[in-house]
Amino acid sequence: MQSLSNQLASVYEVSLEPFSPYVQRLINQYPNEYDTYRLDEVVVAAIDPLVRRLARTWKPLEDPVGFLEVFREWRRALKINVNPEPTIQVDVYGNRTIQAAPSLYVFPSPCGLKPC
Repeated sequence: MQSLSNQLASVYEVSLEPFSPYVQRLINQYPNEYDTYRLDEVVVAAIDPLVRRLARTWKPLEDPVGFLEVFREWRRALKINVNPEPTIQVDVYGNRTIQAAPSLYVFPSPCGLKPC
């Protein structure tokens, strides 16, 4: 993945599509290893230079759903909208309390709450 990232970093027209087969293969064929070794961080590190280049040239008023399709396919790989288990703590009196997990902000899509 890193070699592909290096190759695409030197190409004038940048796209995240060449990474899709690798990302899908990681999450479909190796789900346990993906979670155990936190490979989502590797995926983010590999696409970071390309996303930065894409973001610099992106015109959100002309193309409001610029990266939406690719990131929607990679939702599981990037761990988007994955809700962590609530933390159970015991206070000084021995009472169990559940600390609510922080909610993730979901950016509104141009299609509202339904998928585009």
